[in-house]
Amino acid sequence: MEANASRNISRGTGVLATIGSTAPFVGLFGTVWGIMNSFISISDRRRRTLRSWRRASPRRC
Repeated sequence: MEANASRNISRGTGVLATIGSTAPFVGLFGTVWGIMNSFISISDRRRRTLRSWRRASPRRC
């Protein structure tokens, strides 16, 4: 009786251990992805600002 119960309990522990051990790396990957996207958007915003400033500024000849 106890042997059956322990087999049933330990049946899904391998999958649970795999998910649990990879979860921090998935979270870290998400963090890195978010930081990269924020730097890309800052870069794009800065480029747009410089282009508009160049067009708006009077030309010196």
